[in-house]
Amino acid sequence: MFDINNEKLTELQHLSVLTAEIDSLYHETSLTLNCSDSIMTTLYHLLGNNGECGISKLCELGSFPKQTLNSTLRKLEKDELIFLKNSLIYFPFKRFEFKKTHRL
Repeated sequence: MFDINNEKLTELQHLSVLTAEIDSLYHETSLTLNCSDSIMTTLYHLLGNNGECGISKLCELGSFPKQTLNSTLRKLEKDELIFLKNSLIYFPFKRFEFKKTHRL
């Protein structure tokens, strides 16, 4: 049985609220960039892995169903943002210029 007291429950609730807020920020960013949440999440994880990642690992990191990830990868590949080779996904982000902007 789970050993959960009120303090732990409060911490879990707080974590849940923070997670929802972060998800909302990612969703707003996706809308701003005119892309889907799955594309945003995929590029985020590829950047976090130095521009390359295995398909299985990316599916795990993004909590994607395989079908969603496959559709996302096909779209990104069609748009020439990524390429696949030997079950690895490559995002050559160094060719893109990222500008740091601050919004208050």
